[in-house]
Amino acid sequence: MSRPITGSVVKPTPKHPCFALRFSAYGKRRYITLGRPQDGWTEAMAERELAIVLREVELSTWQPPQPQPAQPPQEDVYFVPFSAEWLDAKVLEIEENTASSYRNDLRNHLVPFFKEHLVTAIDVKEIDRYRQHKVAQAQAHVRLDPCGDRQGPQLRDGAARPHRPGVHAARLHAHDAPQRR
Repeated sequence: MSRPITGSVVKPTPKHPCFALRFSAYGKRRYITLGRPQDGWTEAMAERELAIVLREVELSTWQPPQPQPAQPPQEDVYFVPFSAEWLDAKVLEIEENTASSYRNDLRNHLVPFFKEHLVTAIDVKEIDRYRQHKVAQAQAHVRLDPCGDRQGPQLRDGAARPHRPGVHAARLHAHDAPQRR
């Protein structure tokens, strides 16, 4: 006699904000992500989906979901709408803090540089140009004094903060050290 087919609904948590199904099929443990409560998924919907999947497994008609082939972007898609669509799709799979970080990176770093670019025009050469731009931007924030030493952070009036050597900065020369007796 074969084992009974069982499974369970995985409820959303802060770490994994989607409903999911966990079950065994064809000798392997399976995990299928369904969707977030914000997208309309409820526990009842997830339970119905689990019943459908378990019935298909019992009838040996269930097939694992096949990844959809990535479609190349259209020729005339600019970076901004492409990145917005990408982020909207990615937000379903990642935690809120990660999504916030991605939004920040797009808004403050990538979009200002690539906003007028077609997606198909972004190649290795253009990415290297972006990297060089960011390096130059970072170097513009570092001021050098005549000796080549990096100065500290700026005060609000534009003056550099005074250099404060540590306690151990002044070293005694051997002839200045007290003699032991």
